[in-house]
Amino acid sequence: MNIEWPLEELGNIVTGKTPPKAIENAFEVSGIPFLTPKDMDNRKWIISTERHLSKDGLSCVKNSLVPAGSIAVSCIGSDMGKAAMVPTDTVTNQQINTIIPDTNKCDPDYLYYCLSTMQQALKDIAGGSATPILNRGHFGKVTVTLPALRYQQWASKVLSALDDKIQLNHQINQTLEKMAQALFKSWFVDFEPVKAKAAALEAGGSEEDALLAAMGAVSGK
Repeated sequence: MNIEWPLEELGNIVTGKTPPKAIENAFEVSGIPFLTPKDMDNRKWIISTERHLSKDGLSCVKNSLVPAGSIAVSCIGSDMGKAAMVPTDTVTNQQINTIIPDTNKCDPDYLYYCLSTMQQALKDIAGGSATPILNRGHFGKVTVTLPALRYQQWASKVLSALDDKIQLNHQINQTLEKMAQALFKSWFVDFEPVKAKAAALEAGGSEEDALLAAMGAVSGK
């Protein structure tokens, strides 16, 4: 039996906050991830964020810290309705509302998949202003229709397996792209095979030696 739930009854909703400009060194290379809509790239899990909070940065926004497994939804501007899950404790900026799911009422993964299909609906709810916005109160009133918890858990396992495969393929594509860029630089920018062949010939090697030297440059040996 499907039940319609307002989000505010499915978990605790937290609106993000940015450290005040007066706080020096609020950000650092590593630390607590600081999530903004720019970091949300339509993948289920947030892989990385552009900025991280230092201890000083975190101390002034600690009430906005959300735990791993929470679902972040961008709620302002052109990025309205982007959804993602955070894999570790995270702080977001004020453009994002995050729901910390009550696992007695909903499966977090299933709730994410549900929200990820609602981008246009959220934009419609926010209205047609130049800068549409869903504050915490309005976001909490948004309703989703959920089946029984057992069905949610089954469905999310199937969908999560597909997401894992998509993520693996993405990582493979990134590796192949880096390899292609390295080969392009080696062959057509640094001309390493040509230089290796010329060096072998200058050293008195045969054409076969020169070819082997060029192949070695190509393979990185």
